[in-house]
Amino acid sequence: MRSAKRLALAAILGVGLFSLNNPVVADDAPTAADIKALLQRLEAAEKRNQELEKRLESIETSLPPKVGKYAEPMVPVSEQQVEPAAVTELDQRIGRLQAEWSAYKEEKAAEASSKEDEPILKLATQNFTVGVSGYTKLDSLFFAQDTENIASVGGINVDSLGFRQARFELSGTGWGNFEYKYEIDLAGARVEFKDVWAGLNDIPFFDEIVFGHKKAPFSLNELTSDKWITFFEPALPNLFVPQRKTGMYVNQRAEDYGWTLQYGVYRGGSDDNTAGGVQTDADAGWVSRVTFLPWYDEYSKRGLLHIGGNFGVAEPFDSVVSYSTKGELIPAPGSNESDAVHGDTFNQLNTGNIDANTVVLYGTEVALVVGPAFIENEFIFSHVNQASANGPNLNFWGSYVTVGYFLTGESRASFYDTPYGWFDKVTPIENAFFIPTCRGPQTGWGAWEVAGRWSYVDLEDGNISFAGGNTGAGTLSDLTFGVNWYMTPGVRIAFNYVHSFLFRQDVGSDMDAVGLRAQYVW
Repeated sequence: MRSAKRLALAAILGVGLFSLNNPVVADDAPTAADIKALLQRLEAAEKRNQELEKRLESIETSLPPKVGKYAEPMVPVSEQQVEPAAVTELDQRIGRLQAEWSAYKEEKAAEASSKEDEPILKLATQNFTVGVSGYTKLDSLFFAQDTENIASVGGINVDSLGFRQARFELSGTGWGNFEYKYEIDLAGARVEFKDVWAGLNDIPFFDEIVFGHKKAPFSLNELTSDKWITFFEPALPNLFVPQRKTGMYVNQRAEDYGWTLQYGVYRGGSDDNTAGGVQTDADAGWVSRVTFLPWYDEYSKRGLLHIGGNFGVAEPFDSVVSYSTKGELIPAPGSNESDAVHGDTFNQLNTGNIDANTVVLYGTEVALVVGPAFIENEFIFSHVNQASANGPNLNFWGSYVTVGYFLTGESRASFYDTPYGWFDKVTPIENAFFIPTCRGPQTGWGAWEVAGRWSYVDLEDGNISFAGGNTGAGTLSDLTFGVNWYMTPGVRIAFNYVHSFLFRQDVGSDMDAVGLRAQYVW
């Protein structure tokens, strides 16, 4: 480029010199002004040429080493020559990928088509699991009665220390959709079957079917595991609940829509001592429960509104039913006077045997959780169709209201088990710990919860009353205050204080009870 510019400059200068040495006619001869203007233009062109050369040199310096002034010109990819062998290999690879993709789509289509013709139940012989777990509750209880209470129910004289529950459990899954659980209670040096069942889950339409001995689906307070309930014992109305029965139970759910439907049939008695008062005679019946979540903060899991309804019908064997309750603090089996306590000689209320043809149960349940605060309420009604020769139909009922608050910020909504419609394990935001360091001790608080409960039960109606000659009938109201310290998800230290207002034999009386519990779930 610079050579061409120099030639052009030389040509212009040659023409100018030739014109000076060879004069022309007057009309065509350049003037002195013309020559001066031409020289100025030549000087400007030279200056411009020098600037362009400097810029070109700076550009060449900034280029990579392999690209220079004498490099071969770049050829566009579209104009490059590709070896025939490379083209052939690329075509072959593309062809293989297309064939594999077509085969994969055909395989999936065949699987989808075959599923339509599969049987309803399909078991797979793989992934059989066995889990070993359990829990213990070590209780220390103290009781104080006034004179009227001692006259009504007798002196307790029990300041007990012992294991309220000592459970051992085997559970797991297998064969695709099979599940099982085997649980026994060893508290008090005796063996009691608790949950002993097997079932199938992921069943079309039914979702889950269970056969065996387990809790019948009735009442939120009852179905929340003994490990995770707020207080030492379930509320007083729990005495109406069928509790654990041997039968077949179905659990249907629609988690996306927030509802569950549980129902089943059972036959046989209950050996459960959880509530301290049960239907003591064996029976057969039907039980059902439906729950719904009108509001659930699924994003934060810190708020929900739970509502539910329960219904059951039972036919007592030998046409006999009875209700009783020991209250909301129950001495551990194997502790002082445990034989008397668990032999039903001590009951705050006891209807005795009632001749009855059928028992119909109704129940409602509501729970509201807003952040760390929660409130829970249930009503349970028992309609006893008494044999006509003995008296009119009887109506017993009970209710409770629980309020609580997590001082450390946890929320019971995050522990809600949506497939079943009950509350599950409390998990602290931070476990309790104490670690000395060079910067001082580092600590964690665990989860702290305070709660209160009012609980009431009415076991007096018709001929089941003091006026009718029944000395065990009456009403009982409990006020309970509790503090829970969840050190970890498996370790809890709890305190309960219960004040009982008993009205029995037309006399009111009071009893106080204090309990300390150390619970370990493993």
